[in-house]
Amino acid sequence: MSNVEETRKNFIEHALNEIRSTPHYGNFYLHTYYVIAKLGLQHKAKVEGLFETVDWNDTECRDAIVERIKHFLFKNIR
Repeated sequence: MSNVEETRKNFIEHALNEIRSTPHYGNFYLHTYYVIAKLGLQHKAKVEGLFETVDWNDTECRDAIVERIKHFLFKNIR
């Protein structure tokens, strides 16, 4: 794996860890939106419907949501 690919992977993992660290009492949707916006990807997320099709309040869906976000980040961060 090249240095650029390794750096990209680490960058995405850092963003995912920040999303995963949302406290259980916190607003997972807002925190995730903040992280996506901080990366400058909020428009792409809106176009792809990243925040529209999932029940963000269901804690049992959290792993599936994080996996979907992971796919989104790998697709959009170069």
